[in-house]
Amino acid sequence: MGYFGIGLKSGRKQAYAQIAIEDYVEELKAGQILEITDMDELRASHEIRVIADGGGEEAEAQAV
Repeated sequence: MGYFGIGLKSGRKQAYAQIAIEDYVEELKAGQILEITDMDELRASHEIRVIADGGGEEAEAQAV
């Protein structure tokens, strides 16, 4: 699984075996946090996806 959305790093994603708030926070810190202008925008764009070859499978996406 990987974390996707505005303010998070683009490109190849780190794959995680399980969902953990600590990993999500680290992804936020490593990304472009200033791109997030408000919480509604964050909620609308952030999701967890199954990782395949470094990219997220949108068919396997789940909102954060």
